[in-house]
Amino acid sequence: MDVSTTLASIGRAAKMAAAELAFADSELKKSALINASKYLWDSRSEIMLANSKDIEFGKTKNLSDAMLDRLMLDETRIQSIKDSIQTVADQPEPVGQVLEDWNRPNG
Repeated sequence: MDVSTTLASIGRAAKMAAAELAFADSELKKSALINASKYLWDSRSEIMLANSKDIEFGKTKNLSDAMLDRLMLDETRIQSIKDSIQTVADQPEPVGQVLEDWNRPNG
């Protein structure tokens, strides 16, 4: 399978998953985020291996040190991403909630 076909397939799957999650209840959304967080952490070795190839390719394309640094993923950065996903999962469900309301004098 070529890269274009693979990316198109991933895109279609993501679009379908997004449509399902749009109407999912709070527990399903939270579960999806927690599972994504766990999968990310469990896949960190493969992610870092692929990332090292990206870094090497970036060097051949003369990316600046700043760009290479932004591209670089190590265990600390992956942990930070995982923690951020967990933080989102721990947030209260915002859908359907009114946080504040008021009436304006002009209607």
